[in-house]
Amino acid sequence: QEVRAALGQGLEVQIDIKLESGTSAQSFERVLASLPQVKSATLMTGSFDYAVRVNCTDRDELVRVTETLRAKGGVRETYSRMILREVALG
Repeated sequence: QEVRAALGQGLEVQIDIKLESGTSAQSFERVLASLPQVKSATLMTGSFDYAVRVNCTDRDELVRVTETLRAKGGVRETYSRMILREVALG
């Protein structure tokens, strides 16, 4: 965590994304690729279409990333959760 903060990446967040009907996966993924804060994205089954992992310097940057996804990515709904710790197993 301290290393990420020193590198200007203080917040690690998972954003669950529900796309607008009519938004293709390909067009959404192009928007994701344009955002350097996005570290990974997983197409999912269930209530949300994608689980997107982002690293942001602070809450203001997280707001900007979320607003960009909504404005340019064809996103209908987001649900964000801050990652506190990741445990590597195996």
